[in-house]
Amino acid sequence: RPAFDLLRTDRHRIDFAAIGCAAGVAAAFRSPVSGVLFAMEEGSSFWSTNLTWRCFLSACVTVITMYAIMSKVLGNGSGFHVSNMAVFNGIDTNSSSNLALGDSDHPEFYLWEYGMFMLVGSFGGIIGGLFCSANRAEVS
Repeated sequence: RPAFDLLRTDRHRIDFAAIGCAAGVAAAFRSPVSGVLFAMEEGSSFWSTNLTWRCFLSACVTVITMYAIMSKVLGNGSGFHVSNMAVFNGIDTNSSSNLALGDSDHPEFYLWEYGMFMLVGSFGGIIGGLFCSANRAEVS
């Protein structure tokens, strides 16, 4: 009986729908963060930190389960590998249209490239923060 008390109010029902939405989008795109962001934008009327963690947990469990299932279905015995999660894993790796993967079956980055990824991400965050500040100043 106490387990069903969670679904008594409309807000709790909407929260559970958002959690399911996060898991579904994470399964479709094989990315937990995309599931949480979509649920945050479209899935719920009232957002809370608690709901964020619930959505993230459900999305992570979904993606990890997909890893395990795809590892068994593909039967390559390599366990968890990024090539198991490739969205277009049916594409021939020797094809010239598969530019992101090259000759290997998974992307390879050098150590310095991770630093560049962090710089580009930080720069984007700073630009976004400046835009929000300028927007608030303009509206006020």
